[in-house]
Amino acid sequence: MTANDISSFVIGNDSFAVVYNIKVNSVEGEYAKDFAKVIITGPMNLFVHMSSSSDGRNSYETDSYIFSKDNKNYLSLWNIKKQREELADLFSGNEDLKNRILNISVGYLQ
Repeated sequence: MTANDISSFVIGNDSFAVVYNIKVNSVEGEYAKDFAKVIITGPMNLFVHMSSSSDGRNSYETDSYIFSKDNKNYLSLWNIKKQREELADLFSGNEDLKNRILNISVGYLQ
């Protein structure tokens, strides 16, 4: 089964759903559509997309966090510093959190 065949599935206690426009890093690793583990559902949904890659010498495991307010538009976080405007816009309903995101200087919320 692929993301084209089903929209979600459950393994044990973990649920997985189809997410879109996943970016793993700035060089490569973009997925138009794939499954991600559901972490939180509600007014803002949080997913984690798990992937692996190799440069021929080393293998890398990458977890990308993905946010969605409406399950139609998705924001995949791969570099908070570079994406702070997009992330702040996603949280525009919470002025305090939005301002913290816009003022990120070391890659995490202070």
